[in-house]
Amino acid sequence: MPERHKKTAIKLIASPGGGKGTTEDGLRKRGISYRELPFRAKLDREVDGKTDIGKEIDKYRKAGLLVPNETILPLVDEALEEIQESNLIILDGFPRNLPQVDFSIERLRHFGFENIIALHIDTPPFTCVRRLAGRKRDSQDSDPENIAQRLEEFDFQTAPMIRYLRHNAEKLGIKFFMIDGQNLRMNMDDYIRMLGLDWMVKK
Repeated sequence: MPERHKKTAIKLIASPGGGKGTTEDGLRKRGISYRELPFRAKLDREVDGKTDIGKEIDKYRKAGLLVPNETILPLVDEALEEIQESNLIILDGFPRNLPQVDFSIERLRHFGFENIIALHIDTPPFTCVRRLAGRKRDSQDSDPENIAQRLEEFDFQTAPMIRYLRHNAEKLGIKFFMIDGQNLRMNMDDYIRMLGLDWMVKK
């Protein structure tokens, strides 16, 4: 089956402030229709509802730490079920560590996504710090200690996952790409062609 007729899932992998939002914005501006994995909204609802799970999530968030897999994975599965009819979905911020990789690939295939792409947005730490420090909408985003903790946690948890995906993409049956996170807007059209999504661009 041609790639354009396969349901596609793109895993955006980037450190905090690394450019995931800019990448998603670039796709939208070119008319590429996709659905985002809504698990963050599920997390927010749990936190806002002050459920037991929500209190645990909030505790880890405030500490700048990743929420444990046993809490995250059932919510991710529910989120995937909600968007399984979409032809293109984006996983922003998930998976974040090695155990989540195998879970995500298995569940994506379960829901019919044959074309799975891991997209690593490679952005230097100093650029991430500058971007995060400039965010005013969330005090946790712009707090220097929280920024440092989040970047350290990303490097500890997610860097091994990136290496694993890069070296085992063929065996896992996925595609792995790495792009420059400092020049996303300038190179967006080239990245879209690389990902095989140029046929989805609205003329």
